[in-house]
Amino acid sequence: MAKSMLQESERESADLPRSVPRRAELRSINRPIGRGWWRMLRRGVLIIGIAATLVVAAIGWQQRERLVRSTEATVSIIEPSAAIGPVATALGELEPTSKIVAVSGPDGQANSRIAELRVQEGESVAADQVLAVLDSEPRVAAECAVLAERLTLATRKLEQTQIAVRSTTLELQARLKSAGIAEQLARSKQQRRMALTRRQAISQEEMDDSQAEVETAVAAVASLNAMLARYAAKPGEEPLDVQVARTEVAVAEANLREGEARYQLTQVRAPFAGVVLQIHRRTGESLGQQPLLSMGALQMMRVRAEVYETDLARVRMGQAARFRSPALLEPLVGRVTWRSQWVQKQGIVEAAPAANTDARIVEVWVDLAADSGQVAAQFVGLQGVVEFLP
Repeated sequence: MAKSMLQESERESADLPRSVPRRAELRSINRPIGRGWWRMLRRGVLIIGIAATLVVAAIGWQQRERLVRSTEATVSIIEPSAAIGPVATALGELEPTSKIVAVSGPDGQANSRIAELRVQEGESVAADQVLAVLDSEPRVAAECAVLAERLTLATRKLEQTQIAVRSTTLELQARLKSAGIAEQLARSKQQRRMALTRRQAISQEEMDDSQAEVETAVAAVASLNAMLARYAAKPGEEPLDVQVARTEVAVAEANLREGEARYQLTQVRAPFAGVVLQIHRRTGESLGQQPLLSMGALQMMRVRAEVYETDLARVRMGQAARFRSPALLEPLVGRVTWRSQWVQKQGIVEAAPAANTDARIVEVWVDLAADSGQVAAQFVGLQGVVEFLP
């Protein structure tokens, strides 16, 4: 078959014009040219392969460098605590360690109106500082002024009584001394007249007069002794008149204290030092049964977390925790300081419509560090997620 193909090729070459070389001539020309072309092709393919390999390696190296740099940057940004995954999470709310206290008006003053409100929201107040004054304050203040005057009068009366008792006692003692002398003189005179009577030197009438003088002197001494007994006192005691005057002073003091107590009911005072968070009643409004304002001590803050009962085994005292919220630039950190023993219904609820509102939880307190507490003081009542760390 090869032979027939060769013969057919020779016939075709014979039929071609002279300008077209024969196959033999082409064979003699193409043989050396074909070999060089294959060598060049091999070299080109080899060079292209090497170049492609270098390009792929360079691209891979660049991608690896980019990945390493981005990984290093990410690691440098992430805090060590944030890199640790939580063992349990719970919903929480920021609050002062003293809790938020609703300050109400005094007992029995529900019908009173606010005459003057002396604080504003966000204002720091001291313990026992007056927050508001009620409309009954002027009337009770006037009553207290009257009671104070009565106490002053009773005190002055006591002083006068003490002076009078001392002066009267001295006067009676002097009169008693004189009456005693008069009694002695009357008795001496009576004895002389009795001697004269035996000698019938004087009449019976004169003798009766002497007897009357003695009896009068004795009666005067007895009267003065009775009067002195009124102002006399046992050792360590005061005279009766002084005791009565001192009792009147004590009654006046008690009345004034009662009036001052009523005056305290006309003011609303801060139960402790803290910050006024929200005011519920304004000037002119009746106190009613609602609190006047809410306040808290923001010097120390904490997170009140509601831990699901199924996660309670993973929460322990002293455990590190962090509080996250979209309102915060960075999480707040602290440690668990208290855990309730009462399992109750969930109180903090997510804003999502499908949130579970019937979960059973245990309340846990996370006291915040000093730096975190300063930030939390600006977001009282903020809700977020509490993450308990390993």
